Amino acid sequence: MNKTLFLVLGSVICCSLTAGCGSVFSTGASESTTEYEAGYDYENYEDYEDYEDFYEGPEHPEEYVKIKKYSGYKAQVQSEEVTQEEVDNWMEEDMQYAYSDVTDRDTVEEDDLVEISYKTILNGEVLEDFSYDNEIWSLSEDASVFLEEDFTEALIGKKVGTTFDFKGIFVEGAPTVESHGDKCTVRVTVNAIKEVAYPESVEEFVDFSDFESIEAYRKYAEEKARKSKEEKTEKDALSQIMNKIVEDAEQIKDFSAEQIDREIQTQEFYLENDMYNKIEDTGEDMDFDEYFKKYCPGYKDLEEYSKYMLKYNCVYRQLAEDIYQINPTEYQIRKLGHGSRDEAEHILLMGKMKEDNILVLEEK
Repeated sequence: MNKTLFLVLGSVICCSLTAGCGSVFSTGASESTTEYEAGYDYENYEDYEDYEDFYEGPEHPEEYVKIKKYSGYKAQVQSEEVTQEEVDNWMEEDMQYAYSDVTDRDTVEEDDLVEISYKTILNGEVLEDFSYDNEIWSLSEDASVFLEEDFTEALIGKKVGTTFDFKGIFVEGAPTVESHGDKCTVRVTVNAIKEVAYPESVEEFVDFSDFESIEAYRKYAEEKARKSKEEKTEKDALSQIMNKIVEDAEQIKDFSAEQIDREIQTQEFYLENDMYNKIEDTGEDMDFDEYFKKYCPGYKDLEEYSKYMLKYNCVYRQLAEDIYQINPTEYQIRKLGHGSRDEAEHILLMGKMKEDNILVLEEK
């Protein structure tokens, strides 16, 4: 597990002791800017995804921390009905993904947004799990999760209404490969060229969508907001359980001063990144000490926090690598982790823990 995801988890650990500040999958990453109204200068600010100096922790975590128990824990969570404010917030975010047809041309160009439908055919059989209708495809960002080389570039130059066949090979770990073989045909139809519509109201958004009415869209939004809240509850429960596993684990060897110092540097870099993101999102003006006091209230200083994170990392790596032996396939990395091996590993680990009845939700 590399430091990028580990630091994400660290932010949750930091806040979950008292404040509960986020999801185990929330990266908090955003594009850096050159200036901000609070007065911060971002000219020398690096995005942590490009930072190469993250400390990975001890090479042999089992030499430093012994896991005593990793099953039988119960998380204390509170189930609540989704509020109207939460539904409205979900709708506001979803409305950013409204598209209208481009009508002044009919040939797909590089970096276009294209609405496509495609069927994946293997041995004469259409695979429904790999076939989609009316999917918005970004030629600059999207790529198939199940093909080694996908049809994105093949879309360039095609006219609206065109259907073409693309010969593909499934990536390692795709569900169909073992029983069906790895070569397939993807039949792609170009439905339309799209552009972002930026609707200013729910009514306008519904006009761009396939929903029959505002009421139908609101019902859909309520279900999505409810599901999103349930997923956050699960993630918060996992965070609680991981904290308990770490707290019960035995420190059998002290971390060296060098290890602690490297971890401090890594955590400081990440936390400053997270602080700037919060400033950018909320407009709140704060320095690092104020940020640390507010968002990491369970620790007296950065050194204490970094020591805990070293221990946490040792526990996490043993769970993922030794106990559950998580090893994501290329398909899982693309499908679950959106290209991140660490995120896929984490999702798979959560699934394994749930299978072992470790993730038990109780009402507060």
